[in-house]
Amino acid sequence: MNITWPMSRRELLARSGQGFGMFALHDLLRNSGHAADTPRSALPTPHFPPRAKQVIHLFMNGGPSQVDTFDPKPALDKYHGKPLPTGNLRTERKTGNAFRSPFKFARYGQSGLEISE
Repeated sequence: MNITWPMSRRELLARSGQGFGMFALHDLLRNSGHAADTPRSALPTPHFPPRAKQVIHLFMNGGPSQVDTFDPKPALDKYHGKPLPTGNLRTERKTGNAFRSPFKFARYGQSGLEISE
């Protein structure tokens, strides 16, 4: 049986937000006997030899934002607690005042990149 795939594996992962989760679900279902196994001969071969043995996918709903970790915003210190200078933004909720990061930033490493505590 020759199967023509509409997109490459890389395109599939790029287009699907839960791609790794679906791979994990398929593996769990296949190992429990609830999913049909696709023969390896029907899968397209990659254009380079794969090196990864495992993938760890972190989905951190409510995790720290980039503003609190790697992206210092000095203007937020200036406007902290004050209404935004652009007025009320059109969002799903009423826009409040500006809020600075609760973490202190310092330069670390050889590059001197500012990262929060």
